[in-house]
Amino acid sequence: MPIEKLPSLLALILAIGYSPGPANIFSLMCSMRNGRKAALRMWLGLLVGFTIAALIALAKQWDNT
Repeated sequence: MPIEKLPSLLALILAIGYSPGPANIFSLMCSMRNGRKAALRMWLGLLVGFTIAALIALAKQWDNT
């Protein structure tokens, strides 16, 4: 990556890191409506879903090399 693009990358990382994503907003709404236990189940589902998606992406990338 060219060094000229580093400030733009750091600004993007800062913006993404401090802004809540849709999963965080949904988790907040879920916990407010249904309680902590339901929100923790929802987060477990998000974690499992993300892990499966990452493993599928890894498997596809592994085949391409």
